[in-house]
Amino acid sequence: MYNRDFRRWRCSAIKKRVLDVNFLEKDPEHRTRLFLGAENLKKVQETKVLVVGAGAIGNEVIKNLLLLGVREIHVVDFDKVTESNLNRCVLFTPDDVGLPKVTAIANKKGWFAFDNTIIPYNSRVEDLSESVWEQIDLVIIGVDNDAARFWCNAQILAQERIIPYINGAMARDFIDFSVHVPPYTSCLVCSWREDHLKHVQKVFASCDEFFEQVVPKFPTISTYTSIVGGFMSHMAIEVIVHGDEWTQNVDFATKNSPLGKYFRFNFNTWQMETAYIMPNPQCIEPFCRKKRE
Repeated sequence: MYNRDFRRWRCSAIKKRVLDVNFLEKDPEHRTRLFLGAENLKKVQETKVLVVGAGAIGNEVIKNLLLLGVREIHVVDFDKVTESNLNRCVLFTPDDVGLPKVTAIANKKGWFAFDNTIIPYNSRVEDLSESVWEQIDLVIIGVDNDAARFWCNAQILAQERIIPYINGAMARDFIDFSVHVPPYTSCLVCSWREDHLKHVQKVFASCDEFFEQVVPKFPTISTYTSIVGGFMSHMAIEVIVHGDEWTQNVDFATKNSPLGKYFRFNFNTWQMETAYIMPNPQCIEPFCRKKRE
């Protein structure tokens, strides 16, 4: 009799305990809060992020940031969705073909369980209003040309505030990304040679619609995009959560954080290569030299 009553009591207690915690399964951010902590999740939610490029990398980054809790994402891209985007762009559907990429992404607001704002700019990054740059806390660059990268780098360095930024790219055999917080680290072009900059400027000056249409495309698949987008998104969260702490102790940061580092995963050798990019006192970007002073 005692054992039977005890079993009933124990089963009742277990059921009550399960019912008591069921409310946690109704909280979309419960697992993220467990991972980051409530205070850090609040930092993520309050950070305003600009994503430059709404193509394959931009799709993955935006998707990840929304799931991670970022509430306000600005996205800039002048291009339109084509059928060839659909093999690797998670936020595009066949119904989006012909729409501006940023519009197609903004229309996906209802896909996510969180309150968020996606602010689209259907323009080239060099035409982005100064008022946009002034309100951004973090920039993620996922474009496929160095002219746009150079412009982003200059705009970020021209701001009075220090703005962290993450650059990423992919090719046939590798993905790579780097994390920059000048003047604590190198800027994006600290490792560029002057002849490369002149080449970039020449291409940029002569760029037209015909040129853009005939640039050869390299083969790529969705897994490449997912990997580089995942790395860049995670680095963004690391910078949001730990950035202030790292910049107060730069020596520690250069050894134990992603700040100022370049990462490449090579699909031929299956190795991750990492290097610290030394800040260049003679950087070809004048804003970089000025910031360092």
